[in-house]
Amino acid sequence: MMKRKMVSKGVVRFRKPGTFFMELLPPYASRLLLRDNVLTMRLPEQGVTDRIVLPPEESLDKWFSYLAKPMTKLPEGMEVRADRQGSTWNVQLSPKGKWSQGLGHQLRCRRQDQAPGNR
Repeated sequence: MMKRKMVSKGVVRFRKPGTFFMELLPPYASRLLLRDNVLTMRLPEQGVTDRIVLPPEESLDKWFSYLAKPMTKLPEGMEVRADRQGSTWNVQLSPKGKWSQGLGHQLRCRRQDQAPGNR
């Protein structure tokens, strides 16, 4: 399953200090809610809901604190690529030398510029 590309659409919402919500639409429908250190995941097609209590050091507030620190240099062994398509920026981080092989994990962030009155 992890060797083939999967594309999904959905919604992601954050609310500080400790709420994260993500809903993926079919065909990979799921809902994930993280409040502080309590993770609830719902798979509607299977009718399954799981609830997991994470250790306090894995709370969302800890992750927000970590992510709030700006990255001042690229981590060792990584490379970055960025491109702009219209008003959308794509930034990809990947282990060095893995681009052409299609191997390794990639983190892709997308930022869409907004009109000045809509910020």
